[in-house]
Amino acid sequence: MQDAYDTHTDFHKELAKGNRWQAGGIERSEIVAAREQFYVAFDLLFSAHLTPLRITFLHDPPSAVDSVIDFLEIDIPVIRCAYEKEWYLTKLKSVSVTPEQRDRLKSTALNLLRNPHYRRERRDWARLVIIIADEKFIEGLRTLSNSPEHFVQQNSRRMLNTILANRRDLDLQNRSGL
Repeated sequence: MQDAYDTHTDFHKELAKGNRWQAGGIERSEIVAAREQFYVAFDLLFSAHLTPLRITFLHDPPSAVDSVIDFLEIDIPVIRCAYEKEWYLTKLKSVSVTPEQRDRLKSTALNLLRNPHYRRERRDWARLVIIIADEKFIEGLRTLSNSPEHFVQQNSRRMLNTILANRRDLDLQNRSGL
C-alpha cells in the first residue's frame, strides 16, 4: 500500500513538471513512464492487497481489522481507494475492536482532518468515530476546529457536531454538575 502511495506521489511530481515540458524542460516520456508505473502499482494494490483483504474481512472481520486500519492510515487520494475506505468505515462500526485499534482509528481520523484537501470518506469517518470517540478525541477535534486553515477548521467542526449530536455523554461544555 505504501508503494502505491509513493508511486502516486511520484506521478504527481512528474505531472507538475509538465508545465516545463511545454517549454522544453522535461521529456514527455518521463510523465508517461511515471503514469504507467502508477497504474501498475495501483492495479497491484487492488489485486494483491485490497481484494484479498476484503475477502478476509467478509469471512473473519476481527482478524482483518489491523490490515484494514493499515489501509485507512495510508491516504492515497485516488477515487477507487475512497470508495474502498467508505466501505470499510461503514463495516467497522459493527466490528469489535481492541483499545489499541480504537486509538489507531482515532489518530487516523485526526490526521485526515489535518489534511486541507477534500476526501470523500470524511463523512463515513464521522459516523465511525461517533462509536469510538472519547474525551481526548473531542479535545483533539476542538483544537483542530481552531486551526488557521479554513478547510481543516470547517471539517473538524462538522465531525465534532456530528459526534456531539449523537453522543451527549461527550459534550464537555454542557456537563454542568455531572
